This record gives sequence, structure tokens and C-alpha cells, in this order.
Amino acid sequence: LIPITAEDAGATIEATVGDHLQVELESNPSTGFAWVNETKETATLIAVCEPEVIETSELVGAAGVMGCMFEAREPGEAVIELAYRRAWEEDVEPERVFQVTVRVSSQ
Repeated sequence: LIPITAEDAGATIEATVGDHLQVELESNPSTGFAWVNETKETATLIAVCEPEVIETSELVGAAGVMGCMFEAREPGEAVIELAYRRAWEEDVEPERVFQVTVRVSSQ
């Protein structure tokens, strides 16, 4: 498992076919914002789950962490892209965008 956090934004991550990459980013769904997976699925990299909030506090309205997992399927290069937005706001730029490039090798 290759962990990816906000500190990795803009970086290139090296992976091997079969590796799983777990993106974890701060999120606060009580504000209406959520991370949306906007990654273009390719033969190189696929999302194996939708972004979901991982509870880090029992306090109502507290910030948490969003987790989303990807799997490296074939050698090549792909970009993971997540946008932090409110679902009901159409034609509005996301509050934040997170991107990392994943370079997948066969070994």
C-alpha cells in the first residue's frame, strides 16, 4: 500500500503493477464540501472505490479525512485528480484540486 497525502500534491509517485495507492486528504462534509474523484480511468490506473470519509473524531461537524484507493494495473503514467466541491454548485470552480502523477512500472 502506497500512502498519498496533501504533501504529495504535484509530485510523481512511483508504483509497480499490482500496487494499491491510498489517497487521504482532509475533509469536512458538514460544510457541504466533499472530494470528488475526477481521475480519468485508464488501463494504467483505476479507482477501486469512491472517496469516503474516514471518521477521526466523534464530535458532530468535526473535520475528518477522505480516503480513496486506486490500483496500478499496467505500466505507464496516469494522473490522480480529486476536486473539493459542493455537489449542488454547478458551473463553479472547485474550492481545491489535488493532483499527483503516478508512474507505474512492471517491476
